Amino acid sequence: MSRRTLSEEEKALLSALMQDVQPLEKKKRMVSARQSIPVKSALATSNQQLSTTLDLHGLTLEQAHRRLVVFIEAHVKNGSRELLVITGKGKGGEGALMHEVPRWLTLSDMKAHISMVSKAKPQQGGEGALIVRLRRKK
Repeated sequence: MSRRTLSEEEKALLSALMQDVQPLEKKKRMVSARQSIPVKSALATSNQQLSTTLDLHGLTLEQAHRRLVVFIEAHVKNGSRELLVITGKGKGGEGALMHEVPRWLTLSDMKAHISMVSKAKPQQGGEGALIVRLRRKK
C-alpha cells in the first residue's frame, strides 16, 4: 500500500486536532505471574556499574536470542552473579527486545540458572536494560 501526502487543508485540520492531545500514561508490562523467576519492578539492588554487560541494540530477535543464550551459559560457567542485559526501549518504548528478553529468560532452559530479573537503575540503562541475577553454583 502506498502512502499519499496530505493536502494543506488536511494538514491544518490535523494540526488543530493535535494541539490538545496528551500522551496516555504507559502501564508497566510484567511477565506472567506463573513464572518461577521473580521479576522485580523495583530498581536493582546493586549500586555499582556492572562489568558483565550484553548489548542487544540493533539485533534481530533471532540474533539477540542466540547471543543471550551464549552469554548466560558463559557466565554460569565462570560463576558470575549479576549481569546487565541492554535491550534498548525501541521506538516509543515498544521495542520487541524489551518485551521478548524477559520472556526468554523466564520460559526457556535458561531459567534454571536465573534467580531474579529486574529493571536496571537509570544510570545502568533504566527501562531499556535488565539486571539478571544468576543462581549460585551448588
